[in-house]
Amino acid sequence: MTNETVHLMINDSEVEVVKGTTVYHAAKKLGIDIPIFCYLDRLPPFGACRMCLVEVEKMTKPQAACTLEATHGMVVKTESPLALNGRKEMIEFLLINHPLDCPICDRGGECPLQDNTMKWGPGKSRFYEEKRQFKKSISLSPLLLLDRERCITCARCTRFADELAGDQALTFIDRGYATEVGTADGKIAKSKFIGNTIMICPVGALTSQVYRFRARPWDNTSTETTCTLCPVGCSMILDSRDGEIVRTRAKENKECNDIWLCDKGWFGYEFSQHPDRLVTPLIRKNGTLEKSNWENAIGLVADILQEVKKTKKGAGLGGIPLTFEENYLFQALMRKGVGVSHVDYRVGLPVISSEEEEISPGMELAMQDCEKIEFALILGLDITEEFPVIWLRLRQAMHRGAKIIYVGYYTPEIAPYLYKMFLHSPGEELQVLSKVIEQIQREEGERFGAIFVGHQLLANSLRQSVLSQLRQWKKGYPNVSINLMEGKGNSMGAWIAGMHPEYEPYGIKTKDRGFDANQIFDIASKEHWDLLYVVGCNPAVTVPKKKNGKQYEKISVV
Repeated sequence: MTNETVHLMINDSEVEVVKGTTVYHAAKKLGIDIPIFCYLDRLPPFGACRMCLVEVEKMTKPQAACTLEATHGMVVKTESPLALNGRKEMIEFLLINHPLDCPICDRGGECPLQDNTMKWGPGKSRFYEEKRQFKKSISLSPLLLLDRERCITCARCTRFADELAGDQALTFIDRGYATEVGTADGKIAKSKFIGNTIMICPVGALTSQVYRFRARPWDNTSTETTCTLCPVGCSMILDSRDGEIVRTRAKENKECNDIWLCDKGWFGYEFSQHPDRLVTPLIRKNGTLEKSNWENAIGLVADILQEVKKTKKGAGLGGIPLTFEENYLFQALMRKGVGVSHVDYRVGLPVISSEEEEISPGMELAMQDCEKIEFALILGLDITEEFPVIWLRLRQAMHRGAKIIYVGYYTPEIAPYLYKMFLHSPGEELQVLSKVIEQIQREEGERFGAIFVGHQLLANSLRQSVLSQLRQWKKGYPNVSINLMEGKGNSMGAWIAGMHPEYEPYGIKTKDRGFDANQIFDIASKEHWDLLYVVGCNPAVTVPKKKNGKQYEKISVV
């Protein structure tokens, strides 16, 4: 990246910017507001809407600030009569056919078109002819609705699908006056990121089928939180009305998810209001679960924990949906309160001992640095399914020239964007990996790279050998990070919080090693144990009911 800078004048103020910076960003540096519609700084400049017009000395016509590169000595005016009139005319042009149905539009109250019209628009329309009309709202997917008459063809949604998500879920169909958003094959839009297109649409043309007509922005109570539906842990906002979650939104966090969510985060909240969800404690009496109150339920749990404190025959299992703080308190309750170290979050997940781990779980590479890598090696990982937002980060790196290499059992969804792909049968991991590493060393040298290791290798009998091979490689290449992409939900937080039989909080090896999840069920099936404290997992589904031909004995489960 060049360090050369240029000086220019914007509204009689001098500003110095790196060569290649646009006038729009140069003005931002001075705190000058230039209105936009099509521009989004996570996408390359496009210049479709012409809303960001500015006057540039020695240029006869207004220029689009989002695509115009700042040059040395340039003189720019963002609020001259020429610039202001240009924006006013663009707003007037966009409103010629816009339905002005703000009272029934879900975007009303948080709409860039409303805001720009109020600030930069003409205030009065000269258009009295009949506006074009379409059949109201067509379904592009089970989650996405399109109101065609609202669309201003800014191409934000189609460019996101093409340049970031890479799924081409949305595209423009027809040409000229008839141009509209649709799908290439005329079928439903297939994407794991469709919620983002709703978020970045500046006019309410794309709306959510789940949220449609459920609330206005001012009706909602917003709460910042963290998504627990995949291990990425994206920052998000929950909007609730009358105590019920009505929608979720991405919260900008440049260190994690940037401004994005996958569709699990956008639409995976309805379980919170599901009629089958427990709302009161249940206590089993005479073989039947009966409703109780919290006082009785907590009292019963406390009595059982007191008994376990004497016998030491109890364990705490689960914790993946919990926060770090809740997991910390959970393991502290079992270790310090009850006096047992039999805690584990890995119910239904691969159980690997510390001797077999070779490398500590988690990512060495900071999430935001995924955009800066020069090459990536993806090993046995379906990244768009398991860590979807990280794929959006890698796409940004690809736009900067990064090469993505994949090794696995089957062709992944991201195959069209791979630099190289090596498919192999189970059992051939070590041979294939040696070949790939040799090629990378020869072609990439000491460039900044990352290895993402997925469950195909981490839940594999060859795990230790594979990780040992990667660790040996890393010794000679300090610019390469090894990232173990395993677990579900907040499993990494559970590990750091100490919900592990071999580790206390923050990865400190414990002196009082407990049983892991598999050992707990094995021993509990042979002996009489008093308690399994289960939180956020389902052993009845993930653990067999029989082991060695014997039925598990009756255990108190809370």
